[in-house]
Amino acid sequence: MELYITLFVVLLLAGLATIIKYFGGEALISGYNTSSPAEQKYMKEKGIGAFMGNYIYLLAGIILAGYLIKKAGFLWGVDISWALFIVVIIVMLIRARRFNPPASLSTPKSARIRKISLWASAIIMLAVVGLVTWNALPTQYHLEDKQIKITGAYGRNINFYDIDDIILQTEMPVVGMKNNGLNMGPILKGHFSVKGMGSALLFLRSAHGPVLIITFKDHSEPVLINFSDPEETNRLYQQLKSQTSTL
Repeated sequence: MELYITLFVVLLLAGLATIIKYFGGEALISGYNTSSPAEQKYMKEKGIGAFMGNYIYLLAGIILAGYLIKKAGFLWGVDISWALFIVVIIVMLIRARRFNPPASLSTPKSARIRKISLWASAIIMLAVVGLVTWNALPTQYHLEDKQIKITGAYGRNINFYDIDDIILQTEMPVVGMKNNGLNMGPILKGHFSVKGMGSALLFLRSAHGPVLIITFKDHSEPVLINFSDPEETNRLYQQLKSQTSTL
């Protein structure tokens, strides 16, 4: 499924680049279609179609390269490619300013729209970076008398009475598609499909075992936890077993 999604995105970007660069699709460029005819003529003559098309081809190549690098065994391949993707977009937006029509051709409305578009792009990009950073922060676990509190993104409180079993598994189960969560190299946080378990809530910092698996009496989705240091995973397992052994 991941392959199909990657190919869909790559082909979509490549198709968009082809239309813009070779088939007069400049109207698909943000800001171009709201410009006056004189401004559009200026931007087209300056080569905005070829410029945008080439950059979109580059973005498609970055996504494909990241997927292939990850499949070759480098877990951070996709994440590095997305970071590079953002950098290339920033560079593209900066370099695209040279296609801005001179003041003599611009209308107050078109100039205002371009300014709004630029600010909107910057705000959206900052929001995305902030959200990813918050999701990637290490999860904190607080053991209390009757529950464990998992804080941070996708955090929840787990009552010890609701737990059916706690297992320390040496081998990492096969994790499938992300349903709602963060997939950043070895860091998996959120809701994923896991082979043999169905949907599960993951708080993983390592792609290798051991992994702590908590199952519940009501058969709700299990919780999987591990740390980059295996000793920390073992320590949390022992603490949880000690807390729940008397229930």
